[in-house]
Amino acid sequence: PVVDLLATTGVLAHLLPGATASPRLAALVNTNAAGSADPVLRLEALIGDADVSAIAERFRFSNEDAARLTSLAHPTVVVVSGDDEILRRANLYRVGGEQYRDLVLLAWADAGGAGAPESASFEAMLAAADAWQPISLPVRGADVLALGVAAGPRVGELLEAVEEWWIKADFRP
Repeated sequence: PVVDLLATTGVLAHLLPGATASPRLAALVNTNAAGSADPVLRLEALIGDADVSAIAERFRFSNEDAARLTSLAHPTVVVVSGDDEILRRANLYRVGGEQYRDLVLLAWADAGGAGAPESASFEAMLAAADAWQPISLPVRGADVLALGVAAGPRVGELLEAVEEWWIKADFRP
């Protein structure tokens, strides 16, 4: 309601140029999920793909909050309802439980919030984020060097290839 008032009077466009996603913000609030009241998350729901760096600078965000807002506006993984468990774990590994939770809440808001038909799926995704325990690739650069690979960029390339294989195999090998 306040956001809609600000939008209809033109104040919102002055405060947050490019902010047009108030239905998304309303849907996020409507989820009533833990974390949905977070101010950075709500700001991202409001601004969508507006110039987040300019907004973060204008409001003098901490580096941490600016980085978080940027990562929400331009995520490295795509979260959609109905992700299978393997993709869910891969996304959790790549971005961590906190960012994954934020991305799930934004995706849920995009789907319409608590009244969305996919709500149960989003709730399961949130539960997975809450239960996530970070894991580490069990191979290190020293292991590659021990196999006789010369030190240099090739070691990193091999580790990246092994990590991608490991992720695609659901962290089992």
